[in-house]
Amino acid sequence: MSYENNGATPSRLLLVSNRLPVTMHHEAGADPALARSAGGLATALARLHAERDSLWIGWPGAAVRSAAPRQRLERQLRDDYRCVPVFLSAQDIQRYYDGVCNRALWHLLHFVQAQVRYDEAEWEAYVQANRRFCEVIVREARGDECIWVHDYHLFLLPAMLRTHLTEARIGFFLHTPFPPPELFRILPCRDALLEGILGADVIGFQTFGYRQNFLGAAYRVLGLEATTGVLAYAGRQVVSGIYPISVDPAPFLEALQADPATATELRQLEESVGSRKLLLGMDRLDYSKGIPERLRAYQWFLAEHPEWHEQVSLLQVSVDCLGVT
Repeated sequence: MSYENNGATPSRLLLVSNRLPVTMHHEAGADPALARSAGGLATALARLHAERDSLWIGWPGAAVRSAAPRQRLERQLRDDYRCVPVFLSAQDIQRYYDGVCNRALWHLLHFVQAQVRYDEAEWEAYVQANRRFCEVIVREARGDECIWVHDYHLFLLPAMLRTHLTEARIGFFLHTPFPPPELFRILPCRDALLEGILGADVIGFQTFGYRQNFLGAAYRVLGLEATTGVLAYAGRQVVSGIYPISVDPAPFLEALQADPATATELRQLEESVGSRKLLLGMDRLDYSKGIPERLRAYQWFLAEHPEWHEQVSLLQVSVDCLGVT
């Protein structure tokens, strides 16, 4: 999305996602510790956050009940990482994140209708969590920011922000697929989700097909027709676009050149692989990533092409939802 406003560059970019790029780990009897988050979203936006005048707003990854640890965590996140936490209770996490986000939206967005589980109490928690994010952003906003909201956890947030910050420049990017309209329509909250997204000025998708599915849902559910990807909604022009996002390779190339530990690991890997070709997979442990299918395909390849035996190796790196490799 454009950062221009009457020819002037905005003073600050507000990045908003469910999780911060750093995660809090809280052991019993010890002060909370922070570590860089694993995940494609945090990795893809890390350089943007580092190079711009920006603030990142999101959940720190665990519940913090008492006031004193919250205040310490807020200071550390702001001073050391330019981040602002949105605190959620254990019940919020169970109903909003584990509930609507993971039991309903994740499956639906990945076209797995049979796994979708929708619950009204969990939906209310989803609404309240989005409101909590909105409160924090409104408190931080100065009026000249570009607010960039990320992913399905915060579908309602753009419209909520629009009611408080009527002139704000708001972008929304969906990092997952968007399902066909016929599938999206099974959700009882379908109207609210679409109206929430349409609070943005610019809506970004990974592929042409995902954008077309969204525009089809806007037509089938809300009766909105798009003209060259632009929807007229609530007196505004909402632009939808295709902006593939990926991991920034620069930090990895820099690590190869400057980090002795990385150079040692690479040398050991090269020695173990030798002259064989190396296939690398790097994914979160989730059924949507197709890891079992990849392993079966590799098995089939070796069975069908014995000439490649001892000529190729597959290295699969997988990270679970807690960031453990």
